[in-house]
Formats: sequence, C-alpha cells, structure tokens
Amino acid sequence: MKQSYYTFTFAIGTDILLYNAMSGALAKLPKEAWEARETDVSVSDALKEQGFFIDEDVDELALCKFKYYQGMFAHKDFVVMIAPTMQCNFSCPYCFEGEHKRAGLMDDAVEDALVEVMVAHKKKRFT
Repeated sequence: MKQSYYTFTFAIGTDILLYNAMSGALAKLPKEAWEARETDVSVSDALKEQGFFIDEDVDELALCKFKYYQGMFAHKDFVVMIAPTMQCNFSCPYCFEGEHKRAGLMDDAVEDALVEVMVAHKKKRFT
C-alpha cells in the first residue's frame, strides 16, 4: 500500500489534515494516528477505504485519464454555454478571444437554432 499521489497532508496543531484531490476526501487525524499508519492496520485500512492510500499496483495517472475520457464521452448531461455577445471587457488572461474580440450580437437565426437544439434534446431525452 502507498499514499495516493493526490493526497496532501497539513499539520494543524496536534492534528493532521488530509485531502485527496482525486476523490475530494477530507479527514482530520491525531498526529499519533497518522504516525501509526504503517503499523496500525485499522488506521491504514481506514485511510485506504477513503482513498488516501492505494494499492501498490494502482496507476493513478491512468485512472485519472480514464475518468477524464469517461466524462468527456458520457452523454448523460447536456450542457450549453450561451454567449450572446463577445464584447466582454474583463480582459481575463485565459480568454480564448484574447485582444481580438469581435463586435456584434447573436442574430435571430442563431437564437432560433439554439432553441431548436435544446427543444430537440429535451424531446429525445424524455421519449
């Protein structure tokens, strides 16, 4: 058994705070319990059950990629982002438009097509 690559530990007073970024698990242990994790089977088993520790042969990067692609190709959710205008003035450094923002608004044909797609998806989902 080994500590998950995604487990982060923080000393807070007499306790250890554990966070696993893959599972979202959060736990607080007394330092004594944390220090006994290698010799106390009940502690190590509890940490493994919550995802803080994993079996030696687990490839977490492959697991992370699997979860990413699984979510990417899952069709259970329908997500729509509507940008009626690209005239944003926030200047976010990560913006795909950069300094080349186009002027203009969404025209009626695009609005109508957007509504058609959402209505068609709703009908498909509930029939």
